[in-house]
Amino acid sequence: MIFTSDNDSELARKNIKTLVDTFEKVRIDNFPNHGHFIPEHMGTEAFPELLQELLKDEPS
Repeated sequence: MIFTSDNDSELARKNIKTLVDTFEKVRIDNFPNHGHFIPEHMGTEAFPELLQELLKDEPS
């Protein structure tokens, strides 16, 4: 699973493409305006979507 944002860096987008091209099954979740998932980019320290994913019993 890859968490990405529409306003992350060009390098991050290239790396995601490499992963998608390399692995058969990759789930990509896009979070608008989350930048590089740091508080300065997200505008908050809270990221409940990540916590929810980590607490799942089985991978999606």
